[in-house]
Amino acid sequence: MFFSFPQDFKEKQFKPGAMNHFFWGDTVLMSRVTLEPNRDFGLAIHPYEQVSMLLEGEMELEVGDEVRRLQKGDGVVIPPNTKHRGRTFATPAILLECFGPACKEDFLT
Repeated sequence: MFFSFPQDFKEKQFKPGAMNHFFWGDTVLMSRVTLEPNRDFGLAIHPYEQVSMLLEGEMELEVGDEVRRLQKGDGVVIPPNTKHRGRTFATPAILLECFGPACKEDFLT
């Protein structure tokens, strides 16, 4: 199957305030994450490379020991096994995340 549509996406809430809608291919998983306002999503670390772009809103992202405030259109590359943490401010945010290799087992369990 070449195409995926929102009604076909899988859905999972990994952390309170963050709803993931995702689909995947053989080597990449893509997730659109809706983030509630005024949330700290805690520390994360995983064995996948993560490439993300903020589609809506504003958020702070800490990657390793670097902290940046992201606005709509800003992107980030998070290497495998790198600690990272995000938090939102007064408005909701939407984050597009891509993981490689595809980590669908983590998303489906």
